[in-house]
Amino acid sequence: MRVYCDRVAGAVGRCCLHVWGFHDPAAMETAEDCGMALQMTNILRDLGEDAAMGRIYLPQEDLDHFGVAAQDLAAGHVDGPFRELMRFEISRARDHYAASERLFEQIDSTGRPVLRAMLRVYGGLLGRIERADYDVFTRRVRLPAWRKALIGVAAVFGNS
Repeated sequence: MRVYCDRVAGAVGRCCLHVWGFHDPAAMETAEDCGMALQMTNILRDLGEDAAMGRIYLPQEDLDHFGVAAQDLAAGHVDGPFRELMRFEISRARDHYAASERLFEQIDSTGRPVLRAMLRVYGGLLGRIERADYDVFTRRVRLPAWRKALIGVAAVFGNS
């Protein structure tokens, strides 16, 4: 999954560093965690849609470990093993979000509001998935516009 996420989102994250400006070479590595966090969130949010089209981006090793078959995903089964899989993947994504927080010290202050908003909006989707009892099949999980606006305002006037 790391290779896929890096190819899909990592390059974008590294480009953002150049737009935002960075003073610490370690920011490139931290940007990989940020890309992983954001892309894993996309994968989890879109799991139902993607599985219905025969696309599964979760590692087969994880599916096997939790006893979830591709057919279960395609059929939209939300059962105990699926919930355990989702808890595991959300925890993994949150670890990447936590590691991404180092970017605030590594990029120029002008880029921090955008980074803060991105991390809060996408990170908020994980909580929405949990509150939906991991059902990403019957409707798309999203943050309401008012919540995104609130996050945007807070990001601009935040202190990191």
